[in-house]
Amino acid sequence: AFAGAEMTGLRRGGDYPYFDDKFGHLNFFLMDTIAPYVETDLTFNQAGEAVMDRFAADPRHLGQFNHPGYGEEPRTGDDSHHLYPYTRQRDRVFRFIEVNDDHPKHWEKGVSQYNLCLRRGYHVSPVVGTDIHNTEAGLTGQARTVFWAPSTLGQSLVQRRAVLMSAARAGRVYATENQTLRLQWSLDGYPMGSRVQRRDEGVIQVSASCANGVISRVEVAADRKPEVHEDKIDHELQCTRVLAHWKAGLNEFRGSQKVKLRGVHYLYVRLWIETGERAVTAPIYLESPATGSKP
Repeated sequence: AFAGAEMTGLRRGGDYPYFDDKFGHLNFFLMDTIAPYVETDLTFNQAGEAVMDRFAADPRHLGQFNHPGYGEEPRTGDDSHHLYPYTRQRDRVFRFIEVNDDHPKHWEKGVSQYNLCLRRGYHVSPVVGTDIHNTEAGLTGQARTVFWAPSTLGQSLVQRRAVLMSAARAGRVYATENQTLRLQWSLDGYPMGSRVQRRDEGVIQVSASCANGVISRVEVAADRKPEVHEDKIDHELQCTRVLAHWKAGLNEFRGSQKVKLRGVHYLYVRLWIETGERAVTAPIYLESPATGSKP
């Protein structure tokens, strides 16, 4: 369903820097062929934004920013200094950001970059992967990207793909380290991924269950003015505030709470299992008078 390719930088020697690529790590999905995006002249590296925009020109494509949790890498798109500027065309296609690559230590930086994408106007969902570059190794852990979608039982491959793509583009997505976690949430009845008009208050509802662990804590996080310069953000707590929180202590949880939303541009749910495993959901966006407005 997500057939595509990772576009990455060129490793060069001689007078070139170790990495002098200008488009970093991006996943390109749903293309008929990767040929138009492959560099054939190794003496010249096309600007990253040109590669990105050529891909984003086709609204049927789906794109992903990759593993920013590695920190300040000299690759465009991998760190706050080089995060691609927002354009409506790019936002229409690039709908994912990888917040973790199956390494717990990368969560904080990865989720902070997720927030940076949201702050700059992108409508992205957090995803996880296994970045081991070994086709025979399989999964190194239990990280999952989860899509909430209608059942596709008995449908054809084409129909299943359409359902999955619809859920992906709608932001019915969350990233988790736990393979059995089921997590849903809404604001005034609107599910995660929704774009709704700004309001002064609203009702949050969260439902979660975990078959192999106890849910220890659930929080609803919203954006706030960073306490450091945006380029220095490396932890989500530097640019978010807690609107609601619960200490669950069970393997099933349901919570509902009215919250103040004045000044909020986006909000999402973060959850922890007793073992330390965590999950981060796609946001709900508060935008008016039209969608696409940036915080």
